[in-house]
Amino acid sequence: MRWIAKVQWEAVCVLAVVLVGVVARSWQIGYSFDSDEIFSAALAGGSFSQFLAGSLHDATHPPLYNLLLHVWLSVFGTSEIAARALSVVFSCGFLFFAYKLLRRYLDAWLALAMLAVFALSPFFVYYGQQVRPYSLICFLSAANLFAFFKAIDAPEERRPLLIWALSGAALLYSQYLGVFFIGAQMLYALYYLRAERLRFAAYGAAVVASIAPWAIAAMGASLANRADPVPMIAWMVPPRPSNFVWFYASAFGTRIAIRWLLLVLAVPVAFYVRHIAKTRSIPKEHVLLLVLAVGLPCLIYAMSVLGPKPIFVSRQLAGAAVAFVLFVGVMLGTAPRPVAAAIAAVLIGWCAFSVGEWLPQNKNEPWRETARWLDDRYGAAEVVVGDPVDKLHLRYYRKPGKIEAWSDLSSVEKSGEFLFLCRPHYCKPLRSDEMRSRVSPLATWAWDKYLGETGFNRMTVYAVRPAQQR
Repeated sequence: MRWIAKVQWEAVCVLAVVLVGVVARSWQIGYSFDSDEIFSAALAGGSFSQFLAGSLHDATHPPLYNLLLHVWLSVFGTSEIAARALSVVFSCGFLFFAYKLLRRYLDAWLALAMLAVFALSPFFVYYGQQVRPYSLICFLSAANLFAFFKAIDAPEERRPLLIWALSGAALLYSQYLGVFFIGAQMLYALYYLRAERLRFAAYGAAVVASIAPWAIAAMGASLANRADPVPMIAWMVPPRPSNFVWFYASAFGTRIAIRWLLLVLAVPVAFYVRHIAKTRSIPKEHVLLLVLAVGLPCLIYAMSVLGPKPIFVSRQLAGAAVAFVLFVGVMLGTAPRPVAAAIAAVLIGWCAFSVGEWLPQNKNEPWRETARWLDDRYGAAEVVVGDPVDKLHLRYYRKPGKIEAWSDLSSVEKSGEFLFLCRPHYCKPLRSDEMRSRVSPLATWAWDKYLGETGFNRMTVYAVRPAQQR
């Protein structure tokens, strides 16, 4: 009876923490989509043929999330709340599997504490709500890792191995970088297993091969013509060391006082190193977690710095972020209980303090509010955008009026009267001597103060008078 009561209380505590995570991910869930969310909502909100054509054109991302979102929106509608609810559902599954993984290594109290970190982590909260594939990637990464360990526990059984393979294929159809996640598990099985290593290798190879048909359909023509198969990521630049450090710090939140956060994280590292030095061995599964948490980001970082095209972005490394927080919990498990409890409490508090910075109203471009402001004050007046991509973003929310990109206008059209919407980087056409006398700023919207003065976190609407009125 005591055992039953213990299990019940643990289940109640897990449910409570998961509910906290759901509340955090549901906060401001109705705020306007950001630019990336508009792309996903527009792609998935049309007909199936439009979804398929758009997914093939968006060669950067495999189609699973867009397909699930297409089905979801057809049932629940296309509002912000409805669309983001799908990611919140995936987050619930992610938190469940994260706890199952934590309990594999930790006592219930510490596993619950680290689950609270997952529940309140600004990184996992923000991407756990966004209408993008990252919540699905977190869910599938945790589920796939859990399935892999179950398959390792019983390598002679076919069912756990099949579940691992299916979850791995789903992960690859959510993110191409999942091939590194699966590859690390295959190398682990080849190195540590004996009799069943070839079965794992065969299943793993089938998983990796499963994405080939889609990749060929999406990128085959570009590759055949020796063109860039993923021109959509041309905006990415080689990462700096600070980007690498920020990837790990972002799991706990704030961009301020990162040095203090790193100092806090140094404590479990010190105890773990001491434990390894004392036992003179490192558990096999810890090696895999370490490879996923540190080796994988290092590999992607090196490829981005030395390779032809940078691919290092924190959100694309969601699977590695899951492994990193898991490994922090593993390291805390080697510390004395009072120390582990104190560090866990600090990390939970750090996340809770920082999560507000990552709420949609602070992070997202206010496209709906901007469109509503234009509609209320200027009705169907023509709006010209500096960045051609913003045509999609503004058109998604704006009701009346023509929307054009500056680069698409003729010289005659540029001499006319219109409203001009741009971020500072795309406001260059207004700075010429001919245009300067015709322009008057009307309103400015700003967000994400932590981006500083980069210009990517504010946009302004200008009134442009006809040329003849100079």
